[in-house]
Amino acid sequence: MAAYYWRKKYCDFKGDVHWLGEDAYYTETLLKREWKYNRTMKMADNRSAIKFAYDIIVPQPIKELPFGFHRAETFVDFLKRGWIS
Repeated sequence: MAAYYWRKKYCDFKGDVHWLGEDAYYTETLLKREWKYNRTMKMADNRSAIKFAYDIIVPQPIKELPFGFHRAETFVDFLKRGWIS
């Protein structure tokens, strides 16, 4: 569905490119601007999302290591803190 809207409407979008960055596209652009996408897709809440992919840009306390990391910098930060080896 995201690819459909991209091809139909956003691939030639000339406005604010913030709306087209990967994160913003899925979590803001489509949710706020596409009714069918909003009604069909369910986004994880912040607590669940952190368990999947932690991001140092939005630091949150963690009780267990996440499945993965959103950015390479986050992985490096975990190494420096000694949270992973």
